[in-house]
Amino acid sequence: MSPTTEPQKARTPPTTKAGPDGRAPEGTQPPTKAGSDGGAALPFDYPNGPTDAKPGQFVLAPTQSTVEEALEVGAERQAFIFYAGVLESATATTSVVKSVAGRKSQVPNALVVAIGPPAPAGVGDILLTAWASGTGLQRAIVVEGGTPESPSVRYLDMTLDSPSGWGEKVDQLPKGSFRKLSRPGTPGTTVACQDKKRTTRQIVIGRAESKLLGLGFAGKLKVFDATACQALPIEPKVKANEAVRVPVLGAFTAATVTKTDAAIGRVWAKYAHGSEQREEAFGVLNVWPGAG
Repeated sequence: MSPTTEPQKARTPPTTKAGPDGRAPEGTQPPTKAGSDGGAALPFDYPNGPTDAKPGQFVLAPTQSTVEEALEVGAERQAFIFYAGVLESATATTSVVKSVAGRKSQVPNALVVAIGPPAPAGVGDILLTAWASGTGLQRAIVVEGGTPESPSVRYLDMTLDSPSGWGEKVDQLPKGSFRKLSRPGTPGTTVACQDKKRTTRQIVIGRAESKLLGLGFAGKLKVFDATACQALPIEPKVKANEAVRVPVLGAFTAATVTKTDAAIGRVWAKYAHGSEQREEAFGVLNVWPGAG
């Protein structure tokens, strides 16, 4: 099995119209469980304060129905997909996000990943974005073609030999739908977190006080003590025969680099799988150098 999974198909949540008191905008679901300010509640213990996103800006966030299901069944049993959307408004703890399909959701601010104002990107830049031709949060590398405002990219969190073919395809991102990743440990980058007896690969969704919120294997969100997590470099400098660690089914495993291709942001590495050796191409963000 591959260490990463492709985004799932979007699920269309139901909508309700505003009542006579006008508390929920038309097409926006009112929260079924309220936070301290009467807004959306989180399904785990994590600080929920103001968002860095500004109205009108591109954001990544789960649907309201996903959050509500997590409140019912527990976050550990719920898969979270971070969809592309635009922030419409926000209170101290709750954001109203309008999806690409036009649906509105009220979600806790802590689950809203800000992309920021539109900015240009150049060949070789590593970006946080959403799958332009599909669904869900993705990290990508800019390749030749496109423009600085609407760059051509190859995605880094899909397996290179994905049956869909998107591991090797080039996609073009809409203007304002991406943010360059430049500082390890910030939202959208990879961290290695100690989780009981395993060290797991997490994508940083947020940091607050002494806690880190990570998106792990199979779309599971988990809160960690920030001191239990180590930031990985965004573009590790590795070469053939070097010892590294790579994520296999969400947990970091010892591996040896066999080759690299900086232009497409991939590192090939071999790791033990039972009694055999497997070779796979990993996105650069998912390679932990010097940790063999």
